[in-house]
Amino acid sequence: MPPVSVTFVGNCQSEALATFYREFCVTDAEAEVAYIDILLLAEDSAERARSLRRLSHTQVLVQQVFDWPRPLNDYLSPGCERFSFPNATFWSLWPHTGVPHARNHEAPTLAGVDVPYQAEYGNAFLNRFIKAGMPAAEGVRRYLELDIVQRANVPSRFEKEMDLLDQRDRLSRIGLRGAIESHFRHEPLFRTRGHPNLRIFSLVAGSLFRGMGVDPSRIDIGLRSLHQTPFPVTELPIHPKIAEYFGLSYAGPEATYQYSFEGRFSFAEYAERYMSFTYNGALRRLRASRDLPPEQRLAIADEALALSPRSAFVLRHRTKLLARLGQHEAALAAAREACAAEPNDPEPWFELAAMLRQRCDLAAADQAAQSALARHPHHAGALKLLGRLALDSNRAEQAVPYLRDATVYAPRDVEARGLYAEALKRLGVAAQ
Repeated sequence: MPPVSVTFVGNCQSEALATFYREFCVTDAEAEVAYIDILLLAEDSAERARSLRRLSHTQVLVQQVFDWPRPLNDYLSPGCERFSFPNATFWSLWPHTGVPHARNHEAPTLAGVDVPYQAEYGNAFLNRFIKAGMPAAEGVRRYLELDIVQRANVPSRFEKEMDLLDQRDRLSRIGLRGAIESHFRHEPLFRTRGHPNLRIFSLVAGSLFRGMGVDPSRIDIGLRSLHQTPFPVTELPIHPKIAEYFGLSYAGPEATYQYSFEGRFSFAEYAERYMSFTYNGALRRLRASRDLPPEQRLAIADEALALSPRSAFVLRHRTKLLARLGQHEAALAAAREACAAEPNDPEPWFELAAMLRQRCDLAAADQAAQSALARHPHHAGALKLLGRLALDSNRAEQAVPYLRDATVYAPRDVEARGLYAEALKRLGVAAQ
């Protein structure tokens, strides 16, 4: 029997769910999965024509529920099975977002790299100050002094938003409103108005895929494999007066928020950078420099690091570039700096462990991999590496549980399955 054609339609949340579904919920033999950006269907383009052809043949449609009608009935085959999930948003914490920076057009266009302050991170109120030529410090002062709760009518906005969530919940039966009302005062449920954190993503994914008949164990394994939400790292700062109004335990004047890969900034610092259109241009060039020689990329990375000295992203890139150029001691030092820059992130520790194994320092590699696992117990890469290290040391009995778990949390990793089979084979030979 050929695989079932499953199509997800919506925005970036739909794309993330499609990726999760493909990785953890089905095999290639069971389903052929695709994602269609809902905005493409409104354009007159070749991509729209391809998307409509895809919809006409899809057997299962997974559609995102918005607050305006997005009818797809005319494009679907009569027997198409349909499922829905809500657009997970929370505008009330950021009443002035939704428009790009007034000076984004000044930023160089780089392939595959977003403009510095796209609409998800923009601020309409500050844009007015910028267009008026107001000095950055004055704009920040006035914005901090603004009675934003009254000016943006936050209480009414919140009530309307909860009503909209009710409407989406009635169509999708996810229970988004209850989750947001129960937790948003004590936990950052969203990074931006439309980029939910892990609790909300897990709620939507779990409810949706159980409703689609997916084996619950597959869903649980996939969710446990996630260390953080699958959306961009930028956290839009919350105005201190909005934080005070809602009683947010995690926000306020001293709270810091991640901006891109540059670092963490308070609300006032972010607003001042926004007013002055400050961003790390070298870091943007680094992200677009994949095709350049490593020497040139390293020079760009050094420039980016001078502007963002605590950027684990830049430090990790420097690590790989230095290693490619044969500067192994410097690469090792950069890898350790990356671990220190983001101490709770398992990825720098995993990359350090892999580098130490290449240098045949198996004990130090094992320690670094264990550090990655301590930060995320279901990190498939760290589990696989620990199993490989155990095999390197002829400890097949210790390799088996690591590699077994690696195949569980990375079900499409062919190498992990091969290593697991090798460990079992060695154990069988030893037993004989």
